[in-house]
Amino acid sequence: MWIFLFPLALAWLSTTRASEYCENVLNVCQGGDISWTKCYEDRIASCVVKRRSSSFIYRRVNWTYEEEQSPTADHRFLISSSALLTSRGAVSESEVLLVATVIHSTYFKPDPPPRSRHSTVHRPSQSTVLGGSVLAVRAGNYPVSDLSQAIKLGFKHDKQVDGACVFWAESQLENGTGYWSTEGCDTNRTESEFICTCNHLSFFAVLVNPVLTVDERHAVNLTYITYIGSALSIFFVVISLIIYIRLQRRRPEKAVGLHLQLTGALLCLHLSFLLCCFWVWHLNEEEEDWVCRGL
Repeated sequence: MWIFLFPLALAWLSTTRASEYCENVLNVCQGGDISWTKCYEDRIASCVVKRRSSSFIYRRVNWTYEEEQSPTADHRFLISSSALLTSRGAVSESEVLLVATVIHSTYFKPDPPPRSRHSTVHRPSQSTVLGGSVLAVRAGNYPVSDLSQAIKLGFKHDKQVDGACVFWAESQLENGTGYWSTEGCDTNRTESEFICTCNHLSFFAVLVNPVLTVDERHAVNLTYITYIGSALSIFFVVISLIIYIRLQRRRPEKAVGLHLQLTGALLCLHLSFLLCCFWVWHLNEEEEDWVCRGL
């Protein structure tokens, strides 16, 4: 009987041991019944590092010094000593555990955020996560929030896009969904990097708006539509101007004179717009003229 029980016990121990490895925590939490982010934050602090990886930071640091790390070439963070001290809690140890890694954004399932008058939820309908990467940072055994010395995070980018620093907030449904929020985070953008300043630790990302482009064929069609529409507007405005002039001659009234002046101003507006369009059309694509600067 012991011969049959021994392989079963060995298999059970192997499975349990495998679930404790840090690289398996994400998959284990994904298959659980509770929120996977809460499960991940709990398990990642007590997991076993099977093999070292440059993209996974798992080390004990001295809480009296600020700590700067780069899990990848595109992500970095600087955590202050006050944040490390807060994460230590009442424990008298001189070191705290610092864990950081990059998770793909497909693991995060956004849900419609709760409506609030003073909400700081990021609600763009077409925003995407920069690089599809989410930077997870955890320190110590206690939650870190409302810090006096903010945490700085860097997300490199290679395109001139608008973005906002956000963190992942769990929904109240306890079904693993949540929403991106900007609460407690400020955004600064340089030529090559988004710099996020946040007063707490969490799962961080940068939401960017997609760049909308128009191909050459559609641009030409839209240009012709603009010219034709402006020309038709000028044509009908001229007809209206002629009608008001004839009415003013037959029956000079203040109301007719006012409409005459408004129609003349509208004609000047359409003419200036159409002339500027033709002017820009004759310029080279990279050339900039005083007319463009004036517009």
